[in-house]
Amino acid sequence: MSGITTRPALSQRGAALLMCVVVLLLGVNWPILKLGLRGADPLWFATLRMLLTALGYIVLLGAQRRLALPNRQDMPVLLGVGVFQMGLMVGLMTFGLKHIDAGRSVILVYTTSLWVLPGAVLFLGERASRWQVAGLLAGMAGVIVLFNPLDFAWSDRAVVIGNASLLLSALSWSVALLQVRGHRWRLDPLQLLPWQSLVGGALLATFAVWQEGTSPHLPWSPGFLLVLAYNVVPAGCFALWGLMAAGRALPAITLSIGQLATPVVGIAAAAVILGERPSIGKLAGLACILTGVALATLVGRRAGRAARLAPARGA
Repeated sequence: MSGITTRPALSQRGAALLMCVVVLLLGVNWPILKLGLRGADPLWFATLRMLLTALGYIVLLGAQRRLALPNRQDMPVLLGVGVFQMGLMVGLMTFGLKHIDAGRSVILVYTTSLWVLPGAVLFLGERASRWQVAGLLAGMAGVIVLFNPLDFAWSDRAVVIGNASLLLSALSWSVALLQVRGHRWRLDPLQLLPWQSLVGGALLATFAVWQEGTSPHLPWSPGFLLVLAYNVVPAGCFALWGLMAAGRALPAITLSIGQLATPVVGIAAAAVILGERPSIGKLAGLACILTGVALATLVGRRAGRAARLAPARGA
């Protein structure tokens, strides 16, 4: 990647600590975001959050004298991430969270890694190992257990739409991750974030006007402003910077394991902050999904690496 230094700015211990802080911030954000959505239009809330996040990135990069206009080569990933991650993913996730409890929401959204696997095989020409296929099947079983079709409230339109929105959010996020995976960068990815956030904010504003009208219902209370500030600064700008900084100093496998803790933290935080009690089905679904993600992204990666090295060792 052009523009990204290969020399880690942090020690591995410092990066691991930073990763723990980021996972804690992101996990705790799910019940905090749920609180902020009470009485708020979800799409207008998401729009405001994304535009303020873009402003935060502009201030951050400007202070570092690293703010740069995007170039033509990075334009596809700018638009792709802006539309599918900053726009559709955030909008669908926020809309779904409005209607579904925080613990269930974080589990469904973090199925993203499962959907990246078939996408990488179909569109990037990657080969899936047996471990990765097993991981995909385990993750899909977790989704089925989580939904429990025999006990699902199919007659409740808000519940059905909310769950569908969260799954579509995960799928949209996976599209953005696949594009990032196959892109050849010119600018540092952090330098594209302001422009990607602006694209996402513009798309969200369009949907908000269409679905919620031109007069947003946002409770401008001190509590709402604190939720918004938390989403923009600690769980927004800082968290994404932290993931990038930790990713430069930590092995990819360590980073993947760390991110698996986010839904666990989210469920625990929802229990403490919102009083949500995780059911046996929810915990079983979480266990299956985490197992599937671990097999697909961690064990599968090791198996693939060993297969690539085997001919060289035998030569």
